[in-house]
Amino acid sequence: MVASLLRGVGTYETREINDPATALEAAREFHPAIVILDVDMPGIDGGEVATQLRSDPQAGGATLIFMSGLVSPQEKGVRNGAIYLPKPCPLVLLHQILELIVAKRATLERKSEPEKAPKSARARRKSLTAA
Repeated sequence: MVASLLRGVGTYETREINDPATALEAAREFHPAIVILDVDMPGIDGGEVATQLRSDPQAGGATLIFMSGLVSPQEKGVRNGAIYLPKPCPLVLLHQILELIVAKRATLERKSEPEKAPKSARARRKSLTAA
């Protein structure tokens, strides 16, 4: 559902993965800048998927966002290098957070690779959602 909402905004290239066991493989192929996970997923929970993503150099580097009904509005924020948001999350809030992440990544890319041409905005806005 989050992926379709982001596609509706029109500025994000998304992949929706409904099987957490295949999320790592999908991230290796897609190289997302942002991965949105649920905490409570069948089989493998979001924390385990996050650990796999962080430890794999081919899939790593993505900013992790956890959206879950298990996260209350009072608990939202950044912990352990990931962003935690309650579900449902207002689309306006999610869009603002994604734009901040995209802007920060673009700034870091410019600082670390000044001799290379900047990537297109579309390339920086890749998002992988795992439900």
